[in-house]
Amino acid sequence: PILPTQTTCALTTDGADTVSGWGSDGVALVQLHVGFQPAACLWDERTQSLTLAGRGFTSGGLVFDMMFARLGSTGALQTGWAAGGSRTIAYDWGGGYDDELAGLARQSDGKLVAVGSVQAGATDFDYAFVRLLPSGALDPSFGTGGIRLVAFDLGQNHTDRGAGLALTPWG
Repeated sequence: PILPTQTTCALTTDGADTVSGWGSDGVALVQLHVGFQPAACLWDERTQSLTLAGRGFTSGGLVFDMMFARLGSTGALQTGWAAGGSRTIAYDWGGGYDDELAGLARQSDGKLVAVGSVQAGATDFDYAFVRLLPSGALDPSFGTGGIRLVAFDLGQNHTDRGAGLALTPWG
């Protein structure tokens, strides 16, 4: 299948120019999963990589699943990370099976933590936290198999959606 192309752009710190070496003239075109919609990104100076987190269509474009992608210092997929540079997490708990990521942070040990939501019913969404090992694999020591759900269930529709996160130095 023909995959859509995602465009990333790298600018110098003053915003005056694009960064040489990132794709072609500072713009990198990367083919990712069908319908991938990045919502958060994180640059890692140590590994010279950019991690994207968001959602993408699966099951013939009928549902959204959580998605990650890792780009190297040139803007190309880091194929040694996760499965060929990207990974999909289909929680598929209920409702329309729409799962998404919206925030991303890195722990001091290199593990990635993402927040978003999973659909539990027609109008019921719960917070979803995902932790990945530096390799891109789910961290089995976090939550249940690398995923932790939190249901506040406040309001009529019980729509709890994680939109951002910050990590504290104490844990």
